[in-house]
Amino acid sequence: MSANEMFRKSHTVIISGCLTCGMFRRTYPSVEAVYRDYKDQDVDFYFVYQTLQHPENHSYVQAFSMKERFLQLEVAKKEYATTVPWLLDTFDNNWKAYFQVRPNSEIIFDNKGRMVHVQPWVSQPNLRNALEKLFGPVENPTQVADLGLPEIQPVSKADRTGGVKRVKVSGNALTVSFTPLMSEQTYYAKLRPEIDQALYDSGKGQMYIGLHLDPIYQVHWNNSAMPVTYELSLPEGVTASPLKGEGPLPDVESDKDPREFLIDIDNWKARDEPIGIDIFYVACNKEEGWCKPVKQSYEIHLKHDKLQGKVHGRTFEVDALPQRDSENRPRQKSALAESLKLDTNHVEGLKLPARIGGG
Repeated sequence: MSANEMFRKSHTVIISGCLTCGMFRRTYPSVEAVYRDYKDQDVDFYFVYQTLQHPENHSYVQAFSMKERFLQLEVAKKEYATTVPWLLDTFDNNWKAYFQVRPNSEIIFDNKGRMVHVQPWVSQPNLRNALEKLFGPVENPTQVADLGLPEIQPVSKADRTGGVKRVKVSGNALTVSFTPLMSEQTYYAKLRPEIDQALYDSGKGQMYIGLHLDPIYQVHWNNSAMPVTYELSLPEGVTASPLKGEGPLPDVESDKDPREFLIDIDNWKARDEPIGIDIFYVACNKEEGWCKPVKQSYEIHLKHDKLQGKVHGRTFEVDALPQRDSENRPRQKSALAESLKLDTNHVEGLKLPARIGGG
C-alpha cells in the first residue's frame, strides 16, 4: 500500500490492535463511535492488525505466516463486528517497528504523512477532542451503547477441557526466537519456547516448551492415539534433561489443553548455535471428520525476542494489567510520543501495511 493510497484525505486516523490486546478489546467500541460521527468528513479511519501482544489470551497464538495472520484478521473482524476498515501489518512487523507503537496506539496523520496527534494508548476523549479541533464538534455524539456491538471480555483464560496441569519457569520468563522448519503439514499446534533469566545470562537454567493448539484451525488432541511428544537435538557440549518427553493423556477422548514441558539446560552459551526440537502429535477436526499424525521441527535460538508478545502470568504478571478504562489510566510516555516531530516524523520510505476491505 502506497502513502498516496493511505493518505487520500486531509487526515487519517490509525489505531493499532490485535485479538489479544486487552486495551484494544476495551477501547475499540469508543473508536467505532467516533468513526460513525466523523466518517463522512475529510478523514479516513483504519485499525492496523499487528502481531499478538498477549498470546494465549482467549487461546489465540502467534501466526507462523502471513496467511495465518490474514485468518486471524478475519476472526477479529467477525468477533469485534467492526465497521472501521482494517490494515494488516507486514509479517516483519514493519509498521510496529517503524513507529515503535504500543499495542493500542492512536495516531492522526495529515495528507503528507506527518503525525499531528499521537497517544501511546487509545483515549476516546482525546481522539474526539483532536477531531473536533480539525473538523468541529458534531451534534448528538454517538454513544457506544448506540452501536449494538458484542460484549467483549478484555482478558480470558482458555477453558481447560482436559484438566492438564500448567507449568512455568520460576520468575518472569524471557521469550526467545525460534524458526519453524519447512513442513508440508499445517502447524496446527504452535511452539512457544521461553527461558529463565539464569539460562539467558549463564547458559544454565530452565527452558519452557509449550505446544498450543491454534484456534483458527478448530482442532483438538486425540488422546486415544498417542501422547504429544518431543525430542531435542543439541549443539556440541550442551546437555538437557529430559532430552525427550511425552505429555499426559487425560481421561477424556480429546481436549485442547496446552502440552507444556520444563527442561533443564546446561552449557548453552553460543547465541549462534540453536537447539533443535522435533514434535509429534495427532491433530483431529471433529466437524470435518479427520485425524492426522503430525511431525514438525523447529530451531530454538538463545536470543530474546520481544515481538513474540507477553503471556499473562509467565512472561508478564497479570496483576500489572491496568484495571481502569484507558480514558482514566495514567498517561505513560513512550518512544512514539517523545519522538513526535512534525517536520520529520513521517512515513516516507516505510513499507506500509496491506489494505483490507471494510470492517
